[in-house]
Amino acid sequence: MRGDIVLCHGFGFDRDYWDSLIPYFSDYNIYNMDLGYYGRKTTTLPTLKSRKTIGIGHSLGFLKLAQLNLEFDLLVGLNPFLNFLGNQKELRRKRQLEFKMLKSSMNLSPKETLESFHLRCGASFDYEKFQNVSLRSLIEDLDYISYEHPKPNAKEILILASEDDPVVPKALTLELIKPEFSHIRVEFLETGFHALGSLHSEWVQRKIKGHIDGNL
Repeated sequence: MRGDIVLCHGFGFDRDYWDSLIPYFSDYNIYNMDLGYYGRKTTTLPTLKSRKTIGIGHSLGFLKLAQLNLEFDLLVGLNPFLNFLGNQKELRRKRQLEFKMLKSSMNLSPKETLESFHLRCGASFDYEKFQNVSLRSLIEDLDYISYEHPKPNAKEILILASEDDPVVPKALTLELIKPEFSHIRVEFLETGFHALGSLHSEWVQRKIKGHIDGNL
């Protein structure tokens, strides 16, 4: 095996988000986390002993990986953020309003809200999974993303994002480019919405493997 890969899906999804990407990395040990929105929480990792550890997180999953007690050789963010509300005044004002509406809607009509959110992401919604939905986990993580998070613990950071992402707009992605992130690379795909990892898994794996081969 070439190393270990730790996967973490984003808000409103589960470990199945990675089904189309995992086959590309059959030469790695895969640890697929689940944040427990649909009844099967798996966030405890075994001791990783590989000489190469790679984290791949979608959206909120990027934050979750960044806060683990691990130093990744490479941390990959798909449609990621560190500050979901943003730092720019006008952008933050708009997103605060959207966030308030999302949280209120999730409390009142979780099924309809999740269905709408998946549609907005460009992803399908599995009605069967909703039977085991954990509203508590969803609300807790909405609170979790509402404040800024510290710098990820990684030697290299690769950001893959979508020009047309309606959930994490390009302006928010560009806020990740900071002087203290000395080893960061950002690439955009013109059309990927907020489900880049499932909609364009071939492009994603090509960019990740290219970075690994060229930098690690």
